Amino acid sequence: MLTAITQTTQKAKSPTNDPLLIEPTLLKQVLKPYFSHSTYLKSAVIDDVNSEALVTARGQFAIEKSCYIDDTGHFNAVEFNICFNQLSYVIVAQCIESGIFKALNPKWAALCPKTLQDFFEDQLATILISKLESKFLRPLNSRAFEGLFTVDKLSVIKGRLFMHTSIAFYDEQGIAAKGNVLACYVPGLKEVNANAQSH
Repeated sequence: MLTAITQTTQKAKSPTNDPLLIEPTLLKQVLKPYFSHSTYLKSAVIDDVNSEALVTARGQFAIEKSCYIDDTGHFNAVEFNICFNQLSYVIVAQCIESGIFKALNPKWAALCPKTLQDFFEDQLATILISKLESKFLRPLNSRAFEGLFTVDKLSVIKGRLFMHTSIAFYDEQGIAAKGNVLACYVPGLKEVNANAQSH
């Protein structure tokens, strides 16, 4: 059943097991690269931070109209990907601002963006999806649904940061789609791309 994310949820600046509401100003800033008609995420909250499922978070979504095609009548793979991207960007930004990554994995945090400004500069150019697996169980009410996002593992391989995540999208009828996504942050990739384009 859908649970409203309200302004009464506690806001905090440091790692805690109390819920962290993502402020609307941060949400708006993180989603600024998206066109208005493709901004599906409306609010988000980090529910828990611990040593097992490292970060557990939720987002509320609404897709009034598809941003790329006439109404298909169902939640599809493109929308799955967009919704994951928007929720993961917002949660990563909050984790950087609140020091959550540093508390969970100092080695990983030492290589990731240190400030929100660093994150915004790297957001599109250096944060990539390495692997995405999705499963669609039934039609989803895309006008009002939630996403449950978890960071399951943080790893560093050859200077690249990997974030192993799980995602499930559900409405009042229960889970409709779910999957696992391996996200990767490649420090310096923006400069590599810029140099390649200049030649």
